[in-house]
Amino acid sequence: MRSRLIVENITIVQDDRLAGDPRLGGRRISVLHVVTAVEDFGSVDRAADELRIPEEDVREALKYAEEHPEE
Repeated sequence: MRSRLIVENITIVQDDRLAGDPRLGGRRISVLHVVTAVEDFGSVDRAADELRIPEEDVREALKYAEEHPEE
């Protein structure tokens, strides 16, 4: 099963990659990994630097996680 949710200009994808966990489209970085990075590093900008992704991607992953807590 594959689903896509476009949040702003970033696509959150849920497919067979990463065991079906929601992830940033075009990347093998799960939404949960992004959320954990923000918690661990203490800020969006530091998490973005550590993950080597744009801050906008981090914010959209956080937004997705907040809107879909069951995933």
